[in-house]
Amino acid sequence: MKIKINNNILIKLLIFILVIIINLPFIYLFNSNSLSSTYEEQFQIALNRIENNDFPEAIYLLEKLWQQNGKTISVAKNLIFLYSSTGQQAKLYSFIRKSSIDFGYNKKYNEFLKNILPDDKKWLTKISVIDYINNQLLFIFFTISNICFLFLFSLSFFDKKINVKTMLILIIILNSFVFVLYFVKFSFVLHKNEALIFENTDIYEFPLSDSKIYFTTKIFSKATILENLDNYLLISLPNGKKGWVKSELVLKIF
Repeated sequence: MKIKINNNILIKLLIFILVIIINLPFIYLFNSNSLSSTYEEQFQIALNRIENNDFPEAIYLLEKLWQQNGKTISVAKNLIFLYSSTGQQAKLYSFIRKSSIDFGYNKKYNEFLKNILPDDKKWLTKISVIDYINNQLLFIFFTISNICFLFLFSLSFFDKKINVKTMLILIIILNSFVFVLYFVKFSFVLHKNEALIFENTDIYEFPLSDSKIYFTTKIFSKATILENLDNYLLISLPNGKKGWVKSELVLKIF
């Protein structure tokens, strides 16, 4: 006895399987950003090092934890304390800038930074609209896209006007939207040329050792890297001035 399978139902089932396959990378990405099973243990070891005033070892452990997706407010606060206590101003400000972008919208952390930063450094916490997106918001977008698809998928069994083409377009639009948001946020494409430069830094006219000093920075500020040549970087400052600076004097964010 032959069993007849409705072609329309078969196509819909194939689409459903396709959606699951498309979503697997997102599920993997979200899981890869979760805390490791050894996070608490490693964090406690770092705290013990701080209590014993072994700051260099504590910094090493916390930086390693941060790089291993242990990006929590507790780790960030302790790193800020350690950088400040050991006089590592360059690391302190670059980390504050980087962590502000990493965390995205996090009211508790943003308020903490505003309370410890002087007025002329508060700009370090200013981020773009895309930067406000964090894992929680991405997960919400991801969930909404799947709910919309499942709703349309279920409805298609009762409403013949909803065809395969409509469902495929919905899959592509919703999943592409989430993927683009994830890529733009976590590839830090918006900040790949961003850097920090301290006050009293000499900026040259040309990338040459005997070049004349074009001007000297008066304040600590953000800079945009326009070009890289040997040991020099062509930068642009917020006031519109451009010039060459030795690369070791520039703090790249990412």
